[in-house]
Amino acid sequence: MGKQKMGKEAPAGPSQRDGMSEKTGGTEALTQHTEVILAAIQDSKTALQSQIAMLAGEVGLLRDDHNKLKDRVKATEVTMQETTSQVKTLTQKLALMVNELRTLASKVEDAESRSRCHNIRLVGVPERAEGPSIELYIETWLSEVVLRGTPTKFFSVERAHRIPAVPPPPGAYPRPITVNSEIDELQRQRCSPPRDTQKGPLENQGKRDKHIPRLHKSSTETTGSICHSQKKTLIQ
Repeated sequence: MGKQKMGKEAPAGPSQRDGMSEKTGGTEALTQHTEVILAAIQDSKTALQSQIAMLAGEVGLLRDDHNKLKDRVKATEVTMQETTSQVKTLTQKLALMVNELRTLASKVEDAESRSRCHNIRLVGVPERAEGPSIELYIETWLSEVVLRGTPTKFFSVERAHRIPAVPPPPGAYPRPITVNSEIDELQRQRCSPPRDTQKGPLENQGKRDKHIPRLHKSSTETTGSICHSQKKTLIQ
């Protein structure tokens, strides 16, 4: 009996029970705090992962846009190089075309002047002196006055008209007449009209007339500058 009493543990006292309760309560509180912290960490991790995924998607979009822009820049550079080459080629061709245009313009002026060699401008013919047929009047006048009796069967006036078409007011200087004709003799005489005192100047109804060649404006200006230079040379 004594041995059995000696082998039994003594019951815990009030102080021990209080310490164990405090220890158990502290462990539970620590566990609760740990769980709260872990939950907060998990929430933060989840939110961070969501933001990282969103940023990764945006970065991917930016990467795609960057690649597209890079490709467009390369294509633009290639296009600019091709355009520069084409502009250079076109500039060279344009320079050649400008030179050719100047040459052709000179040829056109020469051809126009040559075609106008058959044109005669009569200045000083009174208004309405030609009557109903200006061509017949010019043929008769040329045969009698300029060609000194050459029969009209050897030539003909193709066209003749006054410039401008609107008649001038009474008392104004008469409009010139432009004549187109295929007359070799007239073409020679018109550039050097007769000036001998026996035949006298060309007259029509008592008024002096003159006929001058119809050339291109540039040819007329060139001829005038040459004549002016000749006069200055003779004076010097």
